[in-house]
Amino acid sequence: MDRMARRDHLIDAARVLAVATVVVYHVLFFEVGLDGGRLTVNRWEPGRPLLVLGWFVMILPVFFIAAGFGHAASADGRAATLDGAVPRLVRRVERLAGPIGLFVTALAALATAAAWWPGAPPSLPYPGVEGLGWLGLAAAVSRDYADFLWFLVAYLAVVALADVMVRLQERWGVAVVLGLGAGAALADQLGGVARDANWALVWLACHQFGVGLRRGWFTRWPWVTATTAAAGVVVLVTVAGYPLSPIANYYPPSVAIVLLGLAQASVLALLRRAGVLRAVGAAWERRLAVAGAHLVTVYLWQAACIIVAVLALAAAGRAVSGLAAVLLHPVAVLAVTVAVIVAVVPWIARVERWLGRGTAPSGRWRVAGVVVLLTGTALVWRNGAVLHPESIWSSAGVLLVWGSALLLLRTRHRPAEQTSMDR
Repeated sequence: MDRMARRDHLIDAARVLAVATVVVYHVLFFEVGLDGGRLTVNRWEPGRPLLVLGWFVMILPVFFIAAGFGHAASADGRAATLDGAVPRLVRRVERLAGPIGLFVTALAALATAAAWWPGAPPSLPYPGVEGLGWLGLAAAVSRDYADFLWFLVAYLAVVALADVMVRLQERWGVAVVLGLGAGAALADQLGGVARDANWALVWLACHQFGVGLRRGWFTRWPWVTATTAAAGVVVLVTVAGYPLSPIANYYPPSVAIVLLGLAQASVLALLRRAGVLRAVGAAWERRLAVAGAHLVTVYLWQAACIIVAVLALAAAGRAVSGLAAVLLHPVAVLAVTVAVIVAVVPWIARVERWLGRGTAPSGRWRVAGVVVLLTGTALVWRNGAVLHPESIWSSAGVLLVWGSALLLLRTRHRPAEQTSMDR
């Protein structure tokens, strides 16, 4: 059977939609304008109605649900043992090593050049950096930019535990996700450093919903689980004191996101039962395949594409001052950002694939590469990407990501699978 024919198009489309909503959110994250020809940037502060609406459109849990669905599907043809789990883990991580390595290298190059630049930096239209020297500016901006890596750190952890989590659900069923949810709720109550446990617990719970979706958990009563989960979110926000903002519940994630994931998995079950995207034409299959193969690249480089779009529109706004407000409207910024993404992402993906060429190292070095990549990516996420004696942890993170390249990025690859995140 053709590989395309075996895919669940609804799950593929849900994954694409999840990343698309992230791009839209980040376009809205800053309000940009021109004041006397000078670019101004302010953080967007949505009102209460938009915060409520955010719970309906922030569907990033769907990405982890789709991952669980894919991992369960790939386990269907294998014996119920953990034999071969390590090679599968390494193959999955290797597909992410090129995109992460290229992104961190580009960010480190810019941040490090800025950190060592002589003199004082000019005033920039970026919140929270007034009065900083070059090193402080480079550290702050690269740390903000590297914040995108939280998603890949969480995803790498989920991938690392995917086979174990699939087998645990086969053995213990719903008890696994109940335990993860209880752990997330406890971490919320403890607060402080304990909340960091939810970077794993919450997304593993969403991954479990994807495994359960594949195994038929939501076949009989999807409306019940969807409405119950939605009611749970309402209770957490209105009674238990959880933030109204879905973003505040994402970073770090709270047990409210577990309930949101349950609702979204239930909706996916309803759509699957209704036959949505059960059969699509060959052209749409190809479009979904191309989009799915570039999702990591889009996610990592979306901010750069947004910046290019804003700078281009600002330049046009200066040239035709009467149109500045129209040109820098979020709808215009989004349209130009999408055009930039379509134009540049395939070329970036080519570089990522080129990084994977070479000869395969031994198995033990590849396993070490997985650990080094996860550690380095986590350090860059938390500390930025400046190479400087006064930025020890960010320097260590960049060097570890580069070290993982020596261990992982010498393997041969199949281009269509380089950034596929569903197996």
